[in-house]
Amino acid sequence: LGILLLIYAGQAGIALPEKPDEILPLLASEYLGTAVLIFFTLGITAASFSNADSALTSLTTSVCVDLMGMESEAGESGVRKRRWVHLCICLLFAGMILFIGGFQQTSVLNTIYVAVSYTYGPLLGLFAFGLFTRHAVHDYLTPFVCVAAPLLSYAAEWALLTFGHYKVGYEILLFNGGITFFGLWLIRERSGRRIIV
Repeated sequence: LGILLLIYAGQAGIALPEKPDEILPLLASEYLGTAVLIFFTLGITAASFSNADSALTSLTTSVCVDLMGMESEAGESGVRKRRWVHLCICLLFAGMILFIGGFQQTSVLNTIYVAVSYTYGPLLGLFAFGLFTRHAVHDYLTPFVCVAAPLLSYAAEWALLTFGHYKVGYEILLFNGGITFFGLWLIRERSGRRIIV
C-alpha cells in the first residue's frame, strides 16, 4: 500500500512532507477523498485497538498473577483490584506513547526500533546465554546485569559518536545483548555445577 501511494504521489506531482509518518495521512485526507479517509481511519483504529487490547490484557494478567499473587483471588474485591491494575496499565501505556513521541526522530517506526533495541537487548543476551551455555548464574544478580546492559550500551553509543564520529544504528541491540551475555558470564556459578539438561 505504501509503495502504491508513493507511486500515485509521484505521478500526480504531489509534494511529499519531510517526515515519512505524515505521507499517508496527507494522501488519505487531502487527495484520495472522504470515503478513503473514513475507511483508512476505521482500519487504523481497528488494528490499533486489537493490538492494544491483547497487550493490555496480557500485562494486566501478568501483573495480577505474577507480581501481586492474585491467582486465586475471586469475588468483588478481586475484580476491583484487577480493574485498578488495568487502569494503571492503560495510563502507563499512554505515558509511554507520549514519552516515545517526545523523543521521536525521523519516524515513529525508527523511534520504536531504537527503543526496542534497548529493551530487547537483555532478553537477547539472556536467551543466548541459556541457549549456548550450561552455566547456572547467581539469580539475585541477574536483574542488575539486565539493567546495566542498556545503560552501558547507551554509554558506548555516546562514546562512539563523540570520540569515533560513528553513529550507532540498530546494532545497539547486538551491543546490548553482548553486554548482557558477558555480564551473565561474569556472574555465573564457578563451583563446577552445571544445569542438567
